Amino acid sequence: VVELIESNPSLASTPLDGNVTLLHWAAINNRIQIAEYLLNKNAQIDAIGGELHSTPLQWAARNGKLAMVVFLLSRGADVSIIDGEGQINR
Repeated sequence: VVELIESNPSLASTPLDGNVTLLHWAAINNRIQIAEYLLNKNAQIDAIGGELHSTPLQWAARNGKLAMVVFLLSRGADVSIIDGEGQINR
């Protein structure tokens, strides 16, 4: 990931297919070090993406990634955003 972002810094915040960001993938896979790196490279913590129009925090919460949820909350993720199914992270 570092090599990819260092060669093209805009990838840290650029949506990929389905409007999903690298931070979404880090969140769902519980890759805290990668998430931290991406956030330090200006990734949008509350980016909306995927079929459910969800944030990385919502991806992590929906998939039981507690350590990632705690990490994203510590970095200021917004718990009040409602996803495409009308779910909120409260």
